[in-house]
Amino acid sequence: KNEASVFDITDGSCKQCFRVLDSDLCYVDRSALPQDCVTPPQLHEIPLSSQRPLRSSGDAFGALTFNERVSPPEPRILSLIGRVGSSGQPFLLTGGSDCCIRYWSLAASSKCYTFSGLSNCQPRLSCESINIGPSSRLFLCRQMPVATAGEMEGSKVPRKLERGQIRPENCHTDAILDLKLIDRPMKGVLSASRDGCVKVWR
Repeated sequence: KNEASVFDITDGSCKQCFRVLDSDLCYVDRSALPQDCVTPPQLHEIPLSSQRPLRSSGDAFGALTFNERVSPPEPRILSLIGRVGSSGQPFLLTGGSDCCIRYWSLAASSKCYTFSGLSNCQPRLSCESINIGPSSRLFLCRQMPVATAGEMEGSKVPRKLERGQIRPENCHTDAILDLKLIDRPMKGVLSASRDGCVKVWR
């Protein structure tokens, strides 16, 4: 899923979960969302065998169903970095298959935002906090899609859709595979993507 979570290593409970809803659920009221969208993730014990059976790549491919072969994968987080501690503002940075880099504040949902990957005229990330239990919180985030000119009234069409060529967007065009914080020679973020580019964000 397109989400990141912080767990308590002493008991395995989820303390905070940052979840991005699918685009088709962005306008659905919280009370009407599917139950799995408002439920925090849980850790499950997985027994590990001392012997692992060997399978050829042909057998693994043959085990896939037809739908698994042709359906596009769901957006998911592929890279994560952050600072969690008693000093400063704790946060997480995530990058994923949706080409977006997001900043998640562990303190308040109003401070979460997407700083790379949004299209021109696309609304900003909208987040709400849901308290689940005495010490668990779910940050539910909605990334609204870009409205086309045909979906808006003529008087409300943004000027960016009425003019000619515009400067290309400075974001990755494929999945973001790695993130790294840097302090020297300047503070920023490095991102590496499957599109073959490494970008520096200040």
